[in-house]
Amino acid sequence: MGMKNKKGSVLVASVFLISILSITAASLGFEASQHTLMMKRELQGLEDKMQFQTALSQVKEAILSDPFPHEDSLQDKWYIKQKGSDPSGLKVKGVRPPLVLEVEDEESKINLNFASEKLLKSFFEIFESQVEPLVNADKKAWIKRLMEAREKGIGSLDELYLWNEIPVMELAKILPYITVAPTTGQINLNTASPLVLEAYLKSISGDEFAKADLLKKILEDRQRQSSIQSKELTPRDFTKRLDLDETPQILSLVQLFLNGVTTDSAHYRIKIKTNHKTAEAVIKEIENFKFEVLSWHEE
Repeated sequence: MGMKNKKGSVLVASVFLISILSITAASLGFEASQHTLMMKRELQGLEDKMQFQTALSQVKEAILSDPFPHEDSLQDKWYIKQKGSDPSGLKVKGVRPPLVLEVEDEESKINLNFASEKLLKSFFEIFESQVEPLVNADKKAWIKRLMEAREKGIGSLDELYLWNEIPVMELAKILPYITVAPTTGQINLNTASPLVLEAYLKSISGDEFAKADLLKKILEDRQRQSSIQSKELTPRDFTKRLDLDETPQILSLVQLFLNGVTTDSAHYRIKIKTNHKTAEAVIKEIENFKFEVLSWHEE
């Protein structure tokens, strides 16, 4: 009987030891797998950052190599809305596809820190007429809040998400047309969308038929000629280029229009997306061929 008890105790001890060893092995295996997973994530994070930096460097190079730096155009090779590489010539070296790269100038948009109340009302009216209605959006209250908020200055579009006058999903629809970048507030007439140009024209004084004709001539000029040059931003040269009648009414309208436009952008929004991460930056071109990163966001 004693021998049986002894054998039983040994068996129990063996089973217990084996259980402990199994748990230990499983624990070590779990820790090893977690460590491997963390290593992979860290390596992926480093690879993503390298891809971001490489793409950002290529965009900067494209901007600096622009042969006509003061006359921007949608045909410039820095202007990108293409996956992988851009057909106009910018190759994203060192960045493995799939990668989504978008580059656009902030001067092509309506700057909320400078836009008049009339411009904002015109924008909403045209947007809802030409694009789609904004659901449950109290645009009047939103504009009022904007006017109050910009007394201190709006530093980021993210601030708009904290307001409840326009739902988040609806706000996202208008973001491609607005900016708060520290521009002069002037709109780049070579790169702005027809919607933005029409909203701006509608907000200034003048005959509505004359404004509609001016917009039509600007858009037609885009199709058949090179971008408008900065030296052409005078009433006489501008009306001559667009083949407009040089009547006092037209010259007055053109002068008002030219007061709020430019042909040279210095602020650029860059969106970079890999398989695992997305980064967005706003950069400003400064003197001596250098750039200042105004904002950088990863998610």
